Amino acid sequence: MAETAAGRYQSPDIDVHASLTITTKDLRNGTHLLTIAGQMTGDQFPAAEAFVDIRGVRVFLGVAPARYNPELNGPFAALFGDRQAPMTPLFAQLIVNEYGEVMSAWKQGRAVSVSIYNQPFFDTNPVDLKVNRREILRAIQRNEDEGVTNVGL
Repeated sequence: MAETAAGRYQSPDIDVHASLTITTKDLRNGTHLLTIAGQMTGDQFPAAEAFVDIRGVRVFLGVAPARYNPELNGPFAALFGDRQAPMTPLFAQLIVNEYGEVMSAWKQGRAVSVSIYNQPFFDTNPVDLKVNRREILRAIQRNEDEGVTNVGL
């Protein structure tokens, strides 16, 4: 609950959920392949990321850019309730030693450093421009079809 000169208001909850499956496979020399897979669901706004922190080593599982729907007046109306809409798949494969310490990430059939594995997640745009642009163009077209000239976008 927040209070301003205009009065009190309550903002809706921002809902984000993660469902994960974690498996291990014994490799050689006491190492293991740790696989983390799952799905992030929620309101699709704001942008969200998921990562694991294993003994101080942070590994991204996924990044969900913000999506919003002009039909719902932007992201604000979409926040009411718990939409549980798909946001992003979550996935990482890590090579860990017998003490559970991360040695490297497994990507495209080879071991890479965690920093190399994480880099594409840092380069992800926090707004899904393609989806938002497509939704805005649909709203404009629908309004033109209905003879509405001022769409307020």
